[in-house]
Amino acid sequence: MNTDGFNDKNLKLAGYTSNPLTDNSLAKYPIYQADITKLTSLALADMNLPTKIVDRTKNFSRSG
Repeated sequence: MNTDGFNDKNLKLAGYTSNPLTDNSLAKYPIYQADITKLTSLALADMNLPTKIVDRTKNFSRSG
């Protein structure tokens, strides 16, 4: 899960009253947390892309 997406604003927009990453509601599922937003920014830092484009690329995946 992209931990950057689990902020108060996004949780409220999604209708959550608590953060499922910290309230133990997902305990029966294997959860892998990573700050995908930060990792994407670091990976693309030397490309001099606009922030808006970098933010969009976190949703891209490679299938092979």
